[in-house]
Amino acid sequence: MFAICHLAGCASEDAAVSAERQSLGGGHEEYRCGMSGGALFYFVPGAFAVPTAVLVLGFRRRNLLAAATGVVALVSIGATFAAQAWGGLTAAGAVFGLLETATLLLLMNRVARWCALWPAVAALVVASLALTGVMIRIVEPATVTRALLVLAYWFLGGILAVGVGVHLRSVDVRWAQSVAAKRRAERLELARDLHDFVAHDVSGMVVQAQAARIVAGQPAQLLETLDRIEQGGQRALAAMDRAVAMLRTGPENAALGPPARSTLDDLVPLLDRFAAEGTANVHVDIDDVTAPGEIAATAYRVVTESLTNVRRHAPAESRVEVSLTRRAAESPLGPTLVVAVTNNAAGAPRRPGLSPGLHRHGGLGLLGLAERVEALGGTLHAGPCGPAGWRVVAALPLPPDTGAP
Repeated sequence: MFAICHLAGCASEDAAVSAERQSLGGGHEEYRCGMSGGALFYFVPGAFAVPTAVLVLGFRRRNLLAAATGVVALVSIGATFAAQAWGGLTAAGAVFGLLETATLLLLMNRVARWCALWPAVAALVVASLALTGVMIRIVEPATVTRALLVLAYWFLGGILAVGVGVHLRSVDVRWAQSVAAKRRAERLELARDLHDFVAHDVSGMVVQAQAARIVAGQPAQLLETLDRIEQGGQRALAAMDRAVAMLRTGPENAALGPPARSTLDDLVPLLDRFAAEGTANVHVDIDDVTAPGEIAATAYRVVTESLTNVRRHAPAESRVEVSLTRRAAESPLGPTLVVAVTNNAAGAPRRPGLSPGLHRHGGLGLLGLAERVEALGGTLHAGPCGPAGWRVVAALPLPPDTGAP
């Protein structure tokens, strides 16, 4: 603003001096306050630049913005050359020059913020030359020092406009990266929920469907097996509904609230279903302990993923041991909830009639569990146990005041 006021004062002063010199000289052309042919070269660039800027900024198309800025700058440069030949600065010409300057600065700011790198560089270079031309048009410095000061003021305005645009561009980039990271986190959370819960229920349905072949000649057992398949399908659908509800933020779903977390109390029904749906002998050892919601939900996921892997890789398992114990504060992590799932015959043969349909590649479940456990400050270890078994152990830190109810 200071630079524009200074330039306006310079323009008025120089115009007055020029008029005085022409009057004293007698033989020179008088200072013109009307719209002469030369004055058109001060009016046309500003009159062209303003509506062009309004039109382009309204559409906010990046390529069009860079091109329009270049066109406005070229018109301004052409007017500068023509004005040097015609002369005749007027007060109106100075005003339109300042308007043209403000428009160029605005366009430079928007180009620096929105346009791609190379189109932006090209447009800013041409606009900088045009800005210098406007200075030459409306200011006639009497000395070299004054010319350098005016030029410095002019370029300071351009640098400020571009700097603000670059800063806003970086803010936009950080905001876009934040939104993308949030979306990735939501997709990962959805994938984990689908893997932890839907895959568990679907794998149970597959085991039951395979078992139905064995009891096909026993109507009572067949109906019981089909009932368990139906219940597993309903649980899988409910899990998918909860996962999809996580992505919905509309007012129609506001009353539903967040999906309910699984708790340690849900482990007993889970283990009962696992024992009823398969052929494994399940041994459970769960301490009477309370845990915060996130820790309890993670413990439930560890057990769910471990049982799902038992179904996939050892469907004829003879024994599965599940234990939840509370370690005292003397442990390295302090008070800790230790979740362990062990099976002792990963290579046991299948019963006749069972297909190997559950054996499939992939298995990002343990990786996701490890990330979730580590996010809570705990540890997760999974590996062989015994001659042909597998063991998963998760240690989840508990608050110091957590203990038996």
